[in-house]
Amino acid sequence: MTTVGTARRRAREGFTLLELLVVIAIISLILAMSVGIVFKVMARQQISMTEKTLDKLHSEYERHQKAVIDDANREWTTQGFVPNGILNAAGNNPDNARKLWIRLRIRQEFPNNFQEARNGFTVNITVGTVTTPVAMPPKAVYQKTLVGLSGTPEFEASVCLVMALSQDRRGEHSHLQEAVGPSVFRTVNNGKVVVDMWDMPIFFLTKTTEANFAAANHSDPDIMSSGIDKVSGNTDDLHSAKTRQVGARGDQ
Repeated sequence: MTTVGTARRRAREGFTLLELLVVIAIISLILAMSVGIVFKVMARQQISMTEKTLDKLHSEYERHQKAVIDDANREWTTQGFVPNGILNAAGNNPDNARKLWIRLRIRQEFPNNFQEARNGFTVNITVGTVTTPVAMPPKAVYQKTLVGLSGTPEFEASVCLVMALSQDRRGEHSHLQEAVGPSVFRTVNNGKVVVDMWDMPIFFLTKTTEANFAAANHSDPDIMSSGIDKVSGNTDDLHSAKTRQVGARGDQ
């Protein structure tokens, strides 16, 4: 015989619809929180890996720039490589002229756009009331490498960076891929670029403009990634360690 108490217990053996909905909501909340944490961890790992690539590229840039500076100093002492007008552009100051020549050679060796890499550039140097145009020709090897290429400013700067850091200097072969790691290189539209963890080109910006060219010391470029949003110029852009340190000091 079924008693009233037994019937009630059997009726409570399952969950009500409301209880099921509450359980589902709790599980969904836990899953959502877990997924959010996983994505945050993945994002931090991607940022860390990209910054390591930026730092390696910056180290390679510094090594190549030192070789260019050594060559420029040697060229200045022999005078055979130095175009006419450098001394006049520097106000007939030999030491300033040598420094100007070094900056010109660095810009020639490290163009960050195809226009400059293909055609060279002209800088108007003003000392007092006298303005002297100084023209620098392009490197022939850059002209050959860039035939038929075009793209966004970031793409052009990335191609130019890889191209410049792949040059043999002072009798030493370039070991760019070994230094940075082959997994970050891509061929896009026939141009070789280095990419971040979001598969976007890593590029560089020069800090010296024509307006401050005569007075500025040669400076390191800002080697950077457009970051998680894949759009350069936003707050999530990533930079190499040297730029990050300068920014942390408030020098920028």
